Amino acid sequence: MWYLVIIALLALFVSGLLYVSFRAADARFVRRLAKGRRGVARAWCLAAFFAVFIVLCIVLNIMNALVMFVHLFLFWAICDGVAFAVSRIRRRKPTAAGEPAAPAAPATAAQTDAEPASRAAMTRREFAGGAALLLCGAYLGAGWVADHRVRATHYAFATDKLAGPVRIVQITDSHIGATFHAEGFAHYMDEISALSPDLIVVTGDFVDDDTTREDMLGACAALGRVRASYGVFFVYGNHDKGYYPEEIRGWTNAEMRAALEAAGVTVLEDAAAVLPCGVTVVGRQDRSEDAKGTPRATAAALMAGVDRSAYVLMLDHQPADFAAEAAAGPDLVLCGHTHGGQFIPIGLAGEALGINDRTYGHERRGGTDFIVSSGISNWTFRFKTGCFSEYVVIDLAGTR
Repeated sequence: MWYLVIIALLALFVSGLLYVSFRAADARFVRRLAKGRRGVARAWCLAAFFAVFIVLCIVLNIMNALVMFVHLFLFWAICDGVAFAVSRIRRRKPTAAGEPAAPAAPATAAQTDAEPASRAAMTRREFAGGAALLLCGAYLGAGWVADHRVRATHYAFATDKLAGPVRIVQITDSHIGATFHAEGFAHYMDEISALSPDLIVVTGDFVDDDTTREDMLGACAALGRVRASYGVFFVYGNHDKGYYPEEIRGWTNAEMRAALEAAGVTVLEDAAAVLPCGVTVVGRQDRSEDAKGTPRATAAALMAGVDRSAYVLMLDHQPADFAAEAAAGPDLVLCGHTHGGQFIPIGLAGEALGINDRTYGHERRGGTDFIVSSGISNWTFRFKTGCFSEYVVIDLAGTR
């Protein structure tokens, strides 16, 4: 899906760059600078927008630069459409009671070649361009805050399988190095420790291909400092084992696993851990293993050896196996992977195409609760629209 998104972004970028450059060239101050030469004005605007794009590529990265420009293009087109619709409504407004407005005089050929047909049309285009810049800036500014300001999202469930309360904290999709490095991750671990969790679960994409060895080791050490009564449990996501060769990454999967285990983290790969509090944690391999020729165990197979009198918590990075998991019968399934949809309307598209069973939030199927978290960080993008970064706090109230 992300390959299709990237191709769509590139196509929108090329067409949109031409669109906004030509629209901006109609601004009066630009045309004055170009001495009325429309071709020169368009060339200047095209060069200016492309220069800004290159700067953003250097300061952020090419993906974020593409996202910013594509949003600008879309906002500009919307504002142009609104301005055009308003102008049409105003032209049709009667000048006197019961009398239609006189039709506007057609533009001369000279007007068409040298400048927009009228001063009103030029003002409309300038207003639309200015509004697009302001709205896009505000929208992406809110998306930046939503991505970088991590919140705690709370859920509560009652169960007769537990004798007392149990607090679970879920961390997912930290992609260390994307929006924060090991030091930033450690800050959130301190914040989570203050919540007095009974257990902490990491549901994949802890690191990324771009995560440095120093950051990887620092983040593993930060997990080791977390205070949780029954420990920290970890399952892999599709990015954890990497898409690049290990020599390019600069560290090996074996090194990360060793660092996690040295920090006291329990790594679950199609395995279960029974806890004294009455919770059994079942950790699944990521579904990406199927494509590597090492198929993961089915949900039913993993549940076959589990004591059903315990409260069964299943960890699965990708929310794409809900039917089978609900049939297998765990009490709660925690997932990540989707980043809450990342951008409007990608989340809706993912569900419509059947890529994910759910993009974000809580759902109950049969006797199983499912929670999909938007993640504590991001992949390569620095913005989230329609969602926010989070870690999840789940309070189980035992009624036995």
